Amino acid sequence: MEKLLNEFDIYIDKELGKSLNTRLSYMRDLRQAAGWLKEQGTGHISQIGRSELEEYINHLKEENRSASTVSRNIASLKLFFTFAYQKGYIFNNPAEGLKAPKVIRKAPKVVDDDDISKLLSAPDVSTLRGIRDKAMLDLLMSTGMRVSELIGLHRSDINFRKKTVRITGSGDRERSVPVDRDTIRSLTDYDLIARSQMISSKNNDDIFFVSCQGEQMTRQGFWKNLRKYGKEAGLEQEVTPHMLRHSFAVYALKKGADIHVLQSIMGHSDIASTNEYNALL
Repeated sequence: MEKLLNEFDIYIDKELGKSLNTRLSYMRDLRQAAGWLKEQGTGHISQIGRSELEEYINHLKEENRSASTVSRNIASLKLFFTFAYQKGYIFNNPAEGLKAPKVIRKAPKVVDDDDISKLLSAPDVSTLRGIRDKAMLDLLMSTGMRVSELIGLHRSDINFRKKTVRITGSGDRERSVPVDRDTIRSLTDYDLIARSQMISSKNNDDIFFVSCQGEQMTRQGFWKNLRKYGKEAGLEQEVTPHMLRHSFAVYALKKGADIHVLQSIMGHSDIASTNEYNALL
């Protein structure tokens, strides 16, 4: 099974263009399912039928997994078994027709304008780290990009003269997003003052935001910094990168942004995702 899972991982990477985080999510779900099925005596894919998959789904529900988690697992199983069927590893697709539980979508959580201002003022711009973190926070609030897109930025993605940023989203889809003047100033300060001193000689891949060790920033590193600044700013709620993304979208709509333009800026494949923000106006 492990060999087939590795082949599937290559397939969703090379042929479907799934992002690293999406691939990791699929593989985590599938390896957990494979481990449980093996414990039940069905370790080979040819032994897995519809009843075995339904038993596994019931197992997840009995463990009080959320509806969204169960739905995600079903989606992972469906894609994997469709792949195995199309490649000829199995003669029937046992995951076909599996029904996911209804997921009640929660309204996106946002940060109010006063707290945003406090957060953006929290980094100490007299330090190299503070200059970098100020630039990262400003860019998040100026573009609504995802944190994975933020840490994956290259210097060549930023057009300082045209005030735009090229963002590479899931499936390697690119979008060009305008950036306001104050954020360009923060990015310029970071580029000229901080990055030039922080970047490692080993970092030859043009990564824009780097750690204090000169290597590429990580999602975990940014989350840690964000929590720190939230506490220093005296915010009552814990702020996440996705809350900043949601806050950007709501702020843009309040300012009269066209919903289709906002969809493009956010990188949403389905405008229904963008329309959810209208409920928060």
